[in-house]
Amino acid sequence: MFLVVCVIHSFATTYYVATNGNNSNNGTSLSTPFLTIQKAASIAVAGDVINVRAGTYRETVIPAGSGTAGNPITYQPYNNETVIISGADVIGGWSVHSGNIYKAAMPSTFLDRSHNQDDQIFIDGKMMFCAKWPNQTVLDPTYPTKSTMTAYVSKTRSGNITTGVFDDGNLAGRATAFKKKCYISVNKKSFF
Repeated sequence: MFLVVCVIHSFATTYYVATNGNNSNNGTSLSTPFLTIQKAASIAVAGDVINVRAGTYRETVIPAGSGTAGNPITYQPYNNETVIISGADVIGGWSVHSGNIYKAAMPSTFLDRSHNQDDQIFIDGKMMFCAKWPNQTVLDPTYPTKSTMTAYVSKTRSGNITTGVFDDGNLAGRATAFKKKCYISVNKKSFF
């Protein structure tokens, strides 16, 4: 009688990510890095190391796997380079709407409220307010401008979005048609 023992060695893989990479690369060397941290996160397993090169990565990272207490998946900047992971996208194509009011088209992903996301605009590192009702005159979200509806007109619902239409006599200086058509759409999940 004899005993056969099979030993399976599991070797950790080191992945590289760089702003000039490509997600079709294998990501296993400095010359073939992935473009996104998410690509590396989608294939990393316990013990793997993900080295991220310098730059700003505008993405959400959701790891597909998990390490263990003794064998973690390690995300680290390569050679102590400066890495920034930002949930903000750069919006281009700004144009003057009227006076000192500017406008720009936003990607449709900004309109997805299914994850309780909200739009925030930053200019030179300072948060700005998007156009809305009532108009916020003080740039401090802890002191919101309040208004009162003078008459509730109607409500419609499509999926998780409820749109309310109301009259507001407080919108002085606006055309009557504008005053009579104020719309607010909210995602039910963020309300209830």
